[in-house]
Amino acid sequence: MSSQSTPQELSPAVRKRLQQLFDHGSKAVTRGNYEYAADLFSQCVQGDPGNAIYAQNLLGALQKFYNNNKKGARLASIRGAKNKTALLAAFRKKDWDSVFKNGTELLKLNPWDTGTLITLADACVELGHNECAVTYLTAGLAADPDHAELNRKMAQAMERTGQFDKAMLYWRRVLKTNPEDEQARKGIANAQVKKTITKGGYESAESASEVAAAGQMIGAQAHETKRSREEELQRAIKRQPEEVSHYIDLADYYTAENRLAEAEQTLEKALEVSGGELNVRERLEDARLRRMRENAAVAQQRWMEEKTEEAKQRAQQAARELLLAELDYYRTRSQRYPSQTGYRFELGMRLKRLGQYQEAIKQLQEARKDPRRKGEVFLALGECFQQIKQYKLAATNYEEALAAIADHQEELKKRALYRAGRLALGLRDLDRAEELLTQLAGMDFSYHDVAELLEKIRRLREEEQ
Repeated sequence: MSSQSTPQELSPAVRKRLQQLFDHGSKAVTRGNYEYAADLFSQCVQGDPGNAIYAQNLLGALQKFYNNNKKGARLASIRGAKNKTALLAAFRKKDWDSVFKNGTELLKLNPWDTGTLITLADACVELGHNECAVTYLTAGLAADPDHAELNRKMAQAMERTGQFDKAMLYWRRVLKTNPEDEQARKGIANAQVKKTITKGGYESAESASEVAAAGQMIGAQAHETKRSREEELQRAIKRQPEEVSHYIDLADYYTAENRLAEAEQTLEKALEVSGGELNVRERLEDARLRRMRENAAVAQQRWMEEKTEEAKQRAQQAARELLLAELDYYRTRSQRYPSQTGYRFELGMRLKRLGQYQEAIKQLQEARKDPRRKGEVFLALGECFQQIKQYKLAATNYEEALAAIADHQEELKKRALYRAGRLALGLRDLDRAEELLTQLAGMDFSYHDVAELLEKIRRLREEEQ
């Protein structure tokens, strides 16, 4: 890949070796050995710099290694001076092997080094790896959200993928830093016009001049622009049928146009061409799930409109197929990334919906490690334990849920109070049942049958006297 402006196609043997390194790195993360994991992930990035999953896992492991301190190792800038010089020299020469070798070494010292992250993002742009560029820029913005150059480059990255609302957001951040930045002003205007053309309407334009500018180009010209873009991408595939990025670009175009079946078919071809590359496989998995969610939503809408038994059955069948597809999706992701509790949570919730409570409990207990979902996880665990008649465990988890659910999560709080109150009543703990259900009644007296339950408690107390 050295001294070339385009990457070479990886052989199946190289892909297999990188996948093995990645698997070992993932296991190291689960054991908390983040430094070793980062060494393995850095080899993956150097071997396949266009794989966003490799880059994301490298940065994630390093951030954990440094306890998210946003500054990395002590004296990182001094210790990495030689690599920094080599990195910039390699970039000027377009020596991409050296760019990613020196870049990953610098990230090991400080994964929030904005200069290194920007250089790596620029290299990815040169190589056509826009998703990886976004990965590096996102890491930089996490440490310095007001960094003008990071926001500028992120705005440009969003424009390349047709995400014009996000592009405008990042351009506005640049303007916030420097209100006189002419490039940012033009960037906002251009993104607005492109968005309006793509949508074929005027409603989102921010000024009369933008409406007029957009209006002149809408209609036949917009249609021709879209058709030309699709034809351009298809021609690129014909010229270089072995180049995976062309298929991905075409799939992204189809997705933006909501042509989901065509996006999925294109990614299937991309997977074949790539030799089973993980990044492409996951794009295909995402596309397949996106299409099934769209199908389920359409079926549900038709049922609401038609109100027929046939429409109802179609909607229920589509919902069932989607649930099973999501189950398979999150099971695969949980196995692939065992340390990412979000996948465990989603898998547990689907198992719960299918009535597979014991398996759901195993997954949800792993998801307790995520502080963002703690209340919801404990509530779901309580419901699962109650279904398998482990009432004391259910009560314990309901109490944990009530302690973890924030005050602003009102609906979740009401559900937890209701479940815990009903269970306490069933266990004849009248004091606790009355306490919980009275609190719920104070929030929403019309919630389910809370009024009747409080009346039942009153009658039971009278019987005990």
